Amino acid sequence: LVIAAGARTSDVLPDAVAIDVSRMDASLHRLIEEIDSGSVRSLAFVAPRPTWPLPVYELALLVREHAREKNVDLAVTIITSEQGPLAVFGESVSGGVAGVLVDAGIQTIVGARVQSSSGELIVHPGEQHLRFDRGVALPRLAGPAITGLPADADGFLPVTSRCEVTGIERVYAAGDATDFPVKFGGIAAQQADAAAESIAALSGAPIEPRPFDGVVHGALVSGREHRRLYFTARIEGG
Repeated sequence: LVIAAGARTSDVLPDAVAIDVSRMDASLHRLIEEIDSGSVRSLAFVAPRPTWPLPVYELALLVREHAREKNVDLAVTIITSEQGPLAVFGESVSGGVAGVLVDAGIQTIVGARVQSSSGELIVHPGEQHLRFDRGVALPRLAGPAITGLPADADGFLPVTSRCEVTGIERVYAAGDATDFPVKFGGIAAQQADAAAESIAALSGAPIEPRPFDGVVHGALVSGREHRRLYFTARIEGG
């Protein structure tokens, strides 16, 4: 049995604009119109845990650049549960992204948990009460929590490096439903290959199953003139 269910999303900030792929163009177009009109002068982007945070950084950089081109005074803040910007890619990448954000005039609050109450964002630790004209939140990811199968606290399926679901025999999983911390198409493809080899070996094929390597390649769009930062990392040890 191969399980390739995707992660679902859940609300994180009820008062914020959640990034919904099906309505993203309309939502971001409306946000840009509000920035251009001057009705939005402070903007927070929130990346909770667990989630895939890269879109937050791209959106913040592109919106900040747009505001500068329109001569609009816009304060942009990123609030993330990560210990550093894109920390999953390691210190070198994280430091590079942090420098880009500083150059763009974007404030970053890391290692944070966020609540929304009466128009304020309450940031922990420290219980900082912050107000912004608008907040944009990535959805918090949640696994499928399939009845009868093991799951972590967020509903994701725990897997080995060969994509065997731990705690149960002859079940394999690949993709966003697994507990691997990075939800990314390239990782899902690696996991699918590893699961297929494991199943083939179980069926008697003369093959030695290989673990998936956990290498992630990324590109951060840092400007509308197609400026990009390219980076790669091998995700190990959680």
